[in-house]
Amino acid sequence: MSQSDPTAPPADSTAAEGPAALYRIVTRRASWSDIRVTIGFLLLAALGLALASVASGITAQADQQVRALLTGVPSTVLHIALVVLQSAAIVLALGTLVALIARRRAKHLVRVLAAMLLAAIAFWGVSQLDFEQSDGAALAPVAVGFGPVVSSYLIATAAAVVAALRTVIERTWLVLLWVLVALLALVRTLASPSAPLDVLLAIGVGGLAGTLILLAFGAPVRELTSAGIVAALGSGGVQVRDAEPSTRPGWQFRAVLGVPGPDAAAHSGTGTGTGTDPEVVATGTALAIRVVDRRTWEVDTVGRAWRRLRLRDNADDIAHPSPLREVTAEAMAMMLAREHGVNAPRVRTVTSAVQGAGVLAADMVPGPTLLEALQPAVAAENSGDPTGDQAGDQAGDGAGAGASAQSTAEADALLRSAWRQIAGLHRARIAHHALSSDHLRALDGQAWVLDFSRAEPGSEEIALDGDVAEFLAASYALVGADRAVAAALEVLGRDRVAAASRRLLLPALTPATRGALKKVEGGLQPLVDAATTAVGIEKPEFAKIERFKPRTLFMAAAFAIVIYVLAPQLEEFSRMGAALESADWAWLPFLVLASVATYVGCGLGLTGSSPGRSSAVKGSLVALAGSFVALFSPPGVSTLGLNVRFLQKEGYPTPVAISASAAKETATGVMHVFLVIVFGLWAGTSGVLDSVLGDLPPTHIIILVVIGVLMLIGIALAVPVVRRFTAARVLPAVKDAAGAMKAVMASPRKLALLLGGVGLVPIGYGAALFFAVRALDPTADFVAIMLVSLTAGAVASAAPTPGGIGAVEAVLTAALTAIGIASSTALAGVLIYRAFTFWLPIPPGGIAFRMLTSRDVL
Repeated sequence: MSQSDPTAPPADSTAAEGPAALYRIVTRRASWSDIRVTIGFLLLAALGLALASVASGITAQADQQVRALLTGVPSTVLHIALVVLQSAAIVLALGTLVALIARRRAKHLVRVLAAMLLAAIAFWGVSQLDFEQSDGAALAPVAVGFGPVVSSYLIATAAAVVAALRTVIERTWLVLLWVLVALLALVRTLASPSAPLDVLLAIGVGGLAGTLILLAFGAPVRELTSAGIVAALGSGGVQVRDAEPSTRPGWQFRAVLGVPGPDAAAHSGTGTGTGTDPEVVATGTALAIRVVDRRTWEVDTVGRAWRRLRLRDNADDIAHPSPLREVTAEAMAMMLAREHGVNAPRVRTVTSAVQGAGVLAADMVPGPTLLEALQPAVAAENSGDPTGDQAGDQAGDGAGAGASAQSTAEADALLRSAWRQIAGLHRARIAHHALSSDHLRALDGQAWVLDFSRAEPGSEEIALDGDVAEFLAASYALVGADRAVAAALEVLGRDRVAAASRRLLLPALTPATRGALKKVEGGLQPLVDAATTAVGIEKPEFAKIERFKPRTLFMAAAFAIVIYVLAPQLEEFSRMGAALESADWAWLPFLVLASVATYVGCGLGLTGSSPGRSSAVKGSLVALAGSFVALFSPPGVSTLGLNVRFLQKEGYPTPVAISASAAKETATGVMHVFLVIVFGLWAGTSGVLDSVLGDLPPTHIIILVVIGVLMLIGIALAVPVVRRFTAARVLPAVKDAAGAMKAVMASPRKLALLLGGVGLVPIGYGAALFFAVRALDPTADFVAIMLVSLTAGAVASAAPTPGGIGAVEAVLTAALTAIGIASSTALAGVLIYRAFTFWLPIPPGGIAFRMLTSRDVL
């Protein structure tokens, strides 16, 4: 294949379609590296937007400086350069499409076309803003047929194509294509009579469109095949055969040594670790192979950076400079561990493969994971079979059945062996950083430590304490608190366990261990109690693990958006005082009653959704308590959680409580849509929104927007990830909600209470908004304001801030202004409305929450 093909494989590999291909192109789901690139393009687009609007002067000055540098260049030279660049852009664009068609890369071609279309649409939408643009007629190409000078649309689509193909083209070609995009942007700048303000914005929007396509459809990447593994290991001096994919976590392949006899005999029993050497236990030649390609390395790098940023005392979790260096560090840690008596796999070779991937080959350790080995003994103890015979019979002929612990004594011995391996790691000053149960295996009654991908030699004591805390939690999830602590104390001693108990916190543990703890009743608390009691600590003083919580960042971003939205409305505060002075405060009692009606409606709706008899008064108090809890929780979570908890305390089983809450939420959505239709028709027939409707875009534009939205929905549903999510989460939720409503509809009284209650809530909020605005503006129309509350208010309340703080105020003010209410009056009315429906109910909500919890109602 010609080297001019940017999608061709590198020179040291065969064609991907060949029988001995060293790699294959597969589609992987989005990773942190893709999200990082997406954020980068998003920031670039934001910078371009800023330079095109508020900082246009900076762009103009930069344009003048570039023009000054080219003052002495003849115009003919500029014209020739322009023609050459445009020609190169056209040739490369067509060449890329032809290469994709010729190599039958239909999926890549679809991604490229989708990225181009999305970039063009997105940039068209942004370009509707009032930016200064020019047609570039001053330096039109001298060659006939090339058309006008480079447009920003071409730059945006070119950036989208390069971004969409960044995972499958060679790095050299990738750099070349981005250089071409930059040159096109430079030509666009020089060929315009005045500074084009949208060049940087075009690159950002185009790159963002391309990366969004990758996030939606998955990124095509090059992955080593079995033939590639054989070739890579051969270049590292290890001849293997029968390489095939492996199901072991972290180890992508397994292989067989090509010359097993003398090699295996020479090394049998020579390992420094205790226990039998694994290569003579299985086939005598089995190898486990770990591959770190560039994508895996990028994901690991981002993960390490995030942990260093978020967690304290994590200084040794440093990213490696390349995939090869990562597997080299892992191999060195494994060899150092074996030198200190740790049962760790013997390293065979470390080498590199095509595309810069790092490859590590080590002896495969047969036998079950620690979880598989301990399960029969734990099951036997729980069933009253101390010998484990029944559990062993149930284990069958699986991979781990033969080596599984068959009694409690053997299980405890295996735990002590695991702790001895950890003690050996500590003697070598190696922090493993991932001692979950799936990274240890059992072989001949001994524990073996695997997967040193995050191991760091020369670690400090605090990192070693983290390993102890990790395995304490992992073993506690398997055998219980007392046995886990007893085994650790016997091997490590009191001081090490006492130091580790300070780090028994969920943020300090790996995701695998946190997932195992979710299945344990009581979480970490029983382990903390057992550990502190065993070492003689009355009250544990936990280490400060986190610098910040992810929720803190989320809330900070949400409040920043709120401030940005509300900032333009601050100027209305000076005129808001005059509106308040002329207010008719006789409407406030009606506002209070409307606010109270929302809590009564919640209580009635909860009573109607429950299958038995429940108190509407208590339900209303639960809703009032929710106004207090909502200040500290995401939207909707507090209401749903309190409803389920209340029904559980009323004696309903958890599934019934969840079903009743689902019925209430379903009825809420149905009634809300019904009220929108009713008040929409009412507003249309009364003519109160004629002025607003007159400002809408033409009908064909609205139809095109609707078609575009439907197309985006169709594209989203075509994405495998979205389809799986819809099948796994959305459809079951819809079926559950339909089943819950079916039970309610069997009783006309319950159905009337449910629909009447949930309908009273939005009507109450809309009436409250009307009374607040009516107190300031006698011309306020009830139907129009009710429709504003049902539409704009409902959307704004779904904002990610507690209670929709900021978003509700901004959106309602804008919507009221759109229907003809003065901006100062609208802002004052919204603030009064929010005071009586959100802020003032918080203190009584706190009192209600405390009273209900003290009386065991919640």
